[in-house]
Amino acid sequence: MSNSIPPENQNAQELTDEDDLDSLSAVNLATSNYKNPKLLVETGKNAVLDVWSALKLIWNDPNNGLETAINSLGDSRILYAGIALCILFVLAVWMAVLKTIESLAPLFSFGGLFGASYSTELSFSEQLRVILAATIPVLGMIAVLWITRKIFKGSGNYQQFTFVTGFCFAPITFFLFMLWLLGNNAAELMALISVFCWTTFVLFLNTALIGVLGLSSRNSLLLVPIVLVADFFITRVGLDILY
Repeated sequence: MSNSIPPENQNAQELTDEDDLDSLSAVNLATSNYKNPKLLVETGKNAVLDVWSALKLIWNDPNNGLETAINSLGDSRILYAGIALCILFVLAVWMAVLKTIESLAPLFSFGGLFGASYSTELSFSEQLRVILAATIPVLGMIAVLWITRKIFKGSGNYQQFTFVTGFCFAPITFFLFMLWLLGNNAAELMALISVFCWTTFVLFLNTALIGVLGLSSRNSLLLVPIVLVADFFITRVGLDILY
């Protein structure tokens, strides 16, 4: 078995250019929709329905469901579905941070001893920074997927990468929502959920690299940790700048 990277498709560059043009047109369409509040609400509603239908396809066929969902929805709808998933992740981070601070504040206040007390409420600017911080790993993952596509002459475009990012972060979103609901009252359960969610995250990413970017199973297996480390590095740099 050869260890070399599979040969580049002769039409890959032409397909890449077409994908870039489609990506720009979809972004322009999304921008125009956001200028109309009524249309924005309708688009958001349809995006949630598309997310649900995509998740059902993926649940019924874990191996090929992601690729099937992308092909059936099309680039424009898959972009909105991806944005909806990414927004859910950011919202989950914000809610989990508020819940964690609320849970830990009494510990740092020593139960009110020595007159020490800590506020459980973040200011507007602090909450805004939490939201901005939550967008960093999302944007970082999209960028890393794009760079991976360029290096390995793979397939995919911005719309698909946005959905893939939201799809991969969905297990983490679930974990954060559970953290918000349970707080620190179920530490063992949250530990088990954490293992499940991070494992699923890795499996989803591996599926995306094969089904969406068109990489071989061997290359995908090697690239999963590299993609995660790259996104972690981008997130670390972004947080250092933000804080």
